[in-house]
Amino acid sequence: MDSETTIALIGAGSALLGALIGGGAAVIGANKAARSAYLGPLRVARRAEQAAAHKSLLTAANDYDIAVSQILRTVLELNQHAIAQAEGRQGILNDLDVVAYRAGIERVGTADQVVAAVRHVALQGPKEVYEAAEGVRRMAHILEYSLAHVETIHHAAASDSGTLPAITPVVLSDAAEGLSQAIHAFAEVASEHLNGSK
Repeated sequence: MDSETTIALIGAGSALLGALIGGGAAVIGANKAARSAYLGPLRVARRAEQAAAHKSLLTAANDYDIAVSQILRTVLELNQHAIAQAEGRQGILNDLDVVAYRAGIERVGTADQVVAAVRHVALQGPKEVYEAAEGVRRMAHILEYSLAHVETIHHAAASDSGTLPAITPVVLSDAAEGLSQAIHAFAEVASEHLNGSK
């Protein structure tokens, strides 16, 4: 082979190798661009779904928290009345007050909307946000139980998180404060997730 043929073969080989490398890089680049174009909107849609789930839980939990806080004073009085009667003392309320206070507690209802919203958060993830949402659910459950048993003295019951204490003014106040704190903790974790780079 003469030198011109060798140079031509080397040149052709280099051109072919360059075309293969360039073409491969172009295919990889196009694949990455296509994947990014596909996954980008999916990530945005997922974040939007997560934000909607978080908002739903915050709305349900705040509504329940506000409803409870509006009747907490009367709940505490009804509890003290029941304690006094259980100890053989004169209660602090008359019969009409007792009926009105019970009706107020019944109007608050259950924490079912909070529980449903927590399930929605569970579907959307991530784990740390769901765990914070579970904290809200647990506190709402304790508060719901406390309201339902506000006149039941010296009674404890088992729940999925252990034994629920006998209902006292301290337990009622702690449960109401615990729900507020759990809502705040959830809001922080959810905000950190949505505004972070995860």
